[in-house]
Amino acid sequence: MMPEPFSKPDARASTARDVARLLWLGPSEMIARLPLAKLARSLPGLPPISGVESVTVPTLEARLIEGTDPHAVLSPLFWREGDVLEAARLLWNLGFGGPYRVISPPLPRPGMVLDEVLTHCPGLDLALVETVRVADRDGPGRP
Repeated sequence: MMPEPFSKPDARASTARDVARLLWLGPSEMIARLPLAKLARSLPGLPPISGVESVTVPTLEARLIEGTDPHAVLSPLFWREGDVLEAARLLWNLGFGGPYRVISPPLPRPGMVLDEVLTHCPGLDLALVETVRVADRDGPGRP
């Protein structure tokens, strides 16, 4: 089942300079490795990679308070400054209505992660986007 397309940020998001459509919580060097094909399937209308901006949790909070909501927020499952539950609580508490996508290695029970987060943040548009392990990408028999 495909998720419903998300709506564009309102006019408050327009400023003199372009506001990023997608915000990434996590190390900026990971942006180039984002699984854009998988993200595109979970986010109809995904802008090109140049539309992804790396931000910190405080920067995301400030933008949400200002009303400069992005189309979507992306993050790894956990990173140096935070984790999925911290980011989800922030988004939920500030009324973010867009999609939150968590980039994750394959997990044995991804539903457990989603259930735990959604217990704390009911109604949040949350999904895991699993990356391919290097061993899976290289094929069988390769290290």
